[in-house]
Amino acid sequence: MNTVDHNTFQDQINNYLGATPDDVFFWFSGYRMRFFADKGLATPIDDLWAKVSANYTAGFANSVVGNDKHVYGIPVDYYPWCIFYRKSVFSTKGYTVPTTWTDLLALCAKMQTDGLTPFAFGDKDGWPAMGTFDILNLRLNGYDFHVGLMTGAQKWTDPKVTTSSRRGRSSFRTTRRAMLALRGSRLATRSSARPPACTSSACS
Repeated sequence: MNTVDHNTFQDQINNYLGATPDDVFFWFSGYRMRFFADKGLATPIDDLWAKVSANYTAGFANSVVGNDKHVYGIPVDYYPWCIFYRKSVFSTKGYTVPTTWTDLLALCAKMQTDGLTPFAFGDKDGWPAMGTFDILNLRLNGYDFHVGLMTGAQKWTDPKVTTSSRRGRSSFRTTRRAMLALRGSRLATRSSARPPACTSSACS
């Protein structure tokens, strides 16, 4: 078994698959998997999938099917995206944990008037900004639009991306600015064979 850190693997996988790769490799499901399948750099495993498919939901099953309707992977893990908060700050400021989107936006506005920045995340490697964008776009604009945006069928200038909905506009714009900055830096170095950017379960 060969192991390599996550970001290095993402940067080098195109060359890796084009050379003499190992028999099995770990990769994202969804359209990132389909990208390599379309190029003939992954092998269908329909016979293996038939033996284990009963263990998976339809959502998982769809995530490993290529554009040619063959199966190219077996889901092995997934993980949630969540928000951590500091209980001591909430206690000191008298904040209540929000349970709705409206409550969350109201809390963010209150935090700003109190001189606090509501959200922060580490973005040294770029993908956290993309992941945040994924979650918002999926929730606000739906799966089909998001996949279309990631694969080029939808435009980044579409009003759904630039303005979103009235409910999520401020947070969405902030994340979009971070995402566009990341996307611009990647486009400068991306070759025509480079896999599209994505994150975790949002790619499926």
